[in-house]
Amino acid sequence: MVLHFRRLLMHRGGGNRRRWRQLGDAAAVVLCYLLELLLSWDKVSAPHPGGAALVPWLVSLLYVPLLFRRSRPAGVFAAVAAGSAAMSVLVPGFVPLFSVWLALYAAALLCRRSTAIAAAAAACALIALNTAVEVGRGGFGQDLEAATVGALGGVVITLAVFGLGRWVAWSVEQRRLAARHAAERAIREERSRIARELHDVVAHAVSLMVLQSAGAARVMQANPAQAAAALENVALLGNEAVVELRRMLGLLHEGPAAASAARGDTPPQHLPGLSRLGPLLRDAEQAGIRVHLRVTGDPVPLEPGVDVSAYRVVQEALTNASRYAAPGHTVSVFLHWQASGVRLEVRNRCAPERRDHPLSTGHGLIGMAERVKAADGRLDACRRGDEFVVEAAFPGSNRPAGPEPAAGRGR
Repeated sequence: MVLHFRRLLMHRGGGNRRRWRQLGDAAAVVLCYLLELLLSWDKVSAPHPGGAALVPWLVSLLYVPLLFRRSRPAGVFAAVAAGSAAMSVLVPGFVPLFSVWLALYAAALLCRRSTAIAAAAAACALIALNTAVEVGRGGFGQDLEAATVGALGGVVITLAVFGLGRWVAWSVEQRRLAARHAAERAIREERSRIARELHDVVAHAVSLMVLQSAGAARVMQANPAQAAAALENVALLGNEAVVELRRMLGLLHEGPAAASAARGDTPPQHLPGLSRLGPLLRDAEQAGIRVHLRVTGDPVPLEPGVDVSAYRVVQEALTNASRYAAPGHTVSVFLHWQASGVRLEVRNRCAPERRDHPLSTGHGLIGMAERVKAADGRLDACRRGDEFVVEAAFPGSNRPAGPEPAAGRGR
């Protein structure tokens, strides 16, 4: 199974969030750069030997690495800290600290705890250097009290920046764990639902096998040809049941799921399939969704579990379109029958802006992927231009071809 999760995240609005985050990062660098020149640098007491006009250029070189602080937080902090210490030599009396705090926040947010603590210690060392510079510049006795207050304030700010970064990192990790647990729970629930449907398929096949084998036994003497045909059908049903059992057992890894599957809540005669696409699309149109169905090729037989999975993929794609598609546009459903199986394609125009639907669980695509995986199929769901496209391919069966699905040839 192939599922492009990164492209799915782009569809969910990840591209816009990334652009806004990059703009915010650049704005933070510019803001700290301006604060550095306005608050940290004293043009009178800390002049540059080559002229005051050179200082902004030197400071800008110090801020360039900060643009890459998300990808290389530890290396950027080391470069900024070393540059801040070197600046105190190039511009006597000037130790840039805003750049150090911004780099420290990135290190606390993105690095391991030991690395973040080391960065905080290095930042405190720069606070001590700045204090020493202030005391040396104004005389030990004259500015001792002011230097002490400044040092304490610098340490407090440093620890606050460090704590904020670690707290945000912890919050992000908790949200990531919660999302992962929710996704795993959704996968377990979807597997349980799939297993119940496969259980019904197997139970239905076994029931037919019992009935036909009993009938074959009754007519074995009077009509050997009819009995042979019945036994041949029993063999086909048996092979089909074995395939579905393997598929079901591959889904059931835990006892509770097996118990859930054993309930068999859905009667076998009501199991959905591609032959029931017509009623599904009519229901969608009655709900206000404009749907166009196109069928190409000659239908080929599908295993019952595969047929159910294909139907559910179309159903979920229509549900997703009803929530996020642009209003008034038609949802296109393509059903391409091939000798090797069937390929489904559902296209809908995306809404201009991302909308959060109150009934959305956010796990529909995960369930869709699990269904396709269970049926040994392939899935690709992604945004292409201004459309969201769901493509799924399912393998055919070796059974003789049955009647053509009732979905029809066009809509």
